[in-house]
Amino acid sequence: MTVSVFPPKMQLVKQNKLENITLRGFGGGWNAIETDLQMESTYLVTARNFKRTPGGTQKIRYGSKWFSTTGTVTGGRIIDMEYFAESIICVMDVGNIVAISGSGVAEIIWSEAIANALPFAPHGWSNGLDTADFVPYKNELIIHNGIDKPITINRDLEVKYLQDLASGSNVNVPIGRYGCVVSNYHCVAGILPTTAPNWLPSTAYAVGALVNHPQTDALYRCAVANTSGTGTFAQELQAHPTFWISSNLNSPTLIYISSVGTSGTFPGDDDPNDSITVDVGAFAPQGAIALRGIAGFRANLLAFFQDQTVIIKLGVYNAAGVHEPFFPDTMPTFGLLGHRCVAPVENDLLFSGLGGMASARRNLLSVSGTLESQSLSERIEPPYRSTIGSLTDEDQLKKCFMVYDSLDHVMMLFTPFNGRVFVYSFSTKLRYSAWSEFSDMKFQCGCRSFLGRVFFADGPNIYIAGNGVFEGEAHFKDRILDRQAQWANNTHYDFQFRAYDNLENKTYVALVGHTSAAAPTTFAQDRAATPGRWDLFDGDEISFELELPWLDSKDPMRIKFLRFISLATKGSSEFTVSAYVDNLYKNEQGEVIFGPAASMEFIGNEAKGFGYDAGPYGGGRRSDDPRLFKFPARFKKLKIIITGFRAGALELVNMSFLFSRGKYKR
Repeated sequence: MTVSVFPPKMQLVKQNKLENITLRGFGGGWNAIETDLQMESTYLVTARNFKRTPGGTQKIRYGSKWFSTTGTVTGGRIIDMEYFAESIICVMDVGNIVAISGSGVAEIIWSEAIANALPFAPHGWSNGLDTADFVPYKNELIIHNGIDKPITINRDLEVKYLQDLASGSNVNVPIGRYGCVVSNYHCVAGILPTTAPNWLPSTAYAVGALVNHPQTDALYRCAVANTSGTGTFAQELQAHPTFWISSNLNSPTLIYISSVGTSGTFPGDDDPNDSITVDVGAFAPQGAIALRGIAGFRANLLAFFQDQTVIIKLGVYNAAGVHEPFFPDTMPTFGLLGHRCVAPVENDLLFSGLGGMASARRNLLSVSGTLESQSLSERIEPPYRSTIGSLTDEDQLKKCFMVYDSLDHVMMLFTPFNGRVFVYSFSTKLRYSAWSEFSDMKFQCGCRSFLGRVFFADGPNIYIAGNGVFEGEAHFKDRILDRQAQWANNTHYDFQFRAYDNLENKTYVALVGHTSAAAPTTFAQDRAATPGRWDLFDGDEISFELELPWLDSKDPMRIKFLRFISLATKGSSEFTVSAYVDNLYKNEQGEVIFGPAASMEFIGNEAKGFGYDAGPYGGGRRSDDPRLFKFPARFKKLKIIITGFRAGALELVNMSFLFSRGKYKR
């Protein structure tokens, strides 16, 4: 008989049982309305430079690569651009227009000299432009700038002023900041205030003449040719009430609607002409100051104000054959930041206002053509309102813009707030949506090609966005091959100047200010002769961060012991996993004041090499290596954060934890 010298309760040592929890999918995306103590694990506290995929995973965003520049053919910067006729049409702030071909070749298609060569030798566009709006109409592209008469570009990239085809005149074509096409009507809004001379006594006036009321500053148009009397304008109006009619041309809520089937026939042009003007301000239920943009959606004209939208149905005529649009509905509280913050996507129209991003779609239950509006950005409302609220009205109107990336199914809202971009990943057919944000994307405009490639512009330079569809375009750094100029002899270069070596197809950044030598004649020889002046520039690194909410394994009071961790990833990028425990992370101001309880560096599971720990054969730790990685941490609540400073191909599929449970009391 064996006798134990230990008490019965100590004869068997209990082993902690390891449990496995796997977080599958992070498709909820960025959630800024719930605290990180209450939100579900499918949502993320931070998703910076990540985007949701159709499969519900999180993937690092692509970067960009230099594509072309307008600086070789004209001065100034690009204020806006549009893809048309297999070219990128760039409007410059100096008034010129440049077309960039598919191979990146720049050509001026509109300038003062080109305009002077047209019949009657008109002037070109003004210098100092800050806005442009593009209107595709049939086989032409119409461009408005709010200061000059609009121009039109045909498929051969020939440019001329928009005009009434019957008369060949553009005297009645309105100058506006915004344009769109609805049901074969060309609509123009954002009309500049019209200046007119004061009415004068004893003066002959022709039909159509505009005068300013000397006492009220109101604008009037002559309806009957006459010679004014010797009294005041008020007395003239009373004596001859049919001679003058009040004009609404100075109304900031006025919209011009062309004659049906034409782009340049407006009120004042010869018949046949059913064009009209409509002042939509009176139809805004909350009052209106000025239009922020207009858009055509199905058979409706949408007139956007800052805090509401008016829906207008075109193509309705009365018994006399006069075009009389009607107003079936409005969308209160759904407004617009600026005319570049609206874009059609599939069956929806997406637009961004002060309160967030919203969508409009046809109301299937309505027979009057009304639209159904829906807010899309509730999950990120606090940071959205904070960012937009910090911008001036001018910034909202002219510097915010939206671009839809059809290859990645994301809508991007660019803001001038430190290059912050709000990213809405969605698919109505797959029924998913999620938010994230991109950082340090400081561009002033963007457009999408027919095949779905996305282009951005900054200054005179154009960059192509990376993508995973076309071979060789999966870029994971920003502004690859960026350059300010091609290197040349006997030229001064400031510190951080980016010069291009056309022989090597590489860009170098100046480490010190200097003047290049008159000889030798190549950039490579200059670098070899004076080392330390230049360093290779292969793009700006993209940092990223993914923060999960606090995890408690549905037992927040019990102590848990984290033993091992594994992450299912695709790609090869390096990243760091940090674990914080028991609310020991940030203070009330959001500043990190505690270090992680555990931290470890990994690489994507598709990285080349032997993996595991770096050694003579290299490779690093593959995140989903079958061998377990010890990741010890003691916690009641656990927060996982994934960070990196050099983006690459990385897609996070799931995270698995092996842990054991302890007692409730520490």
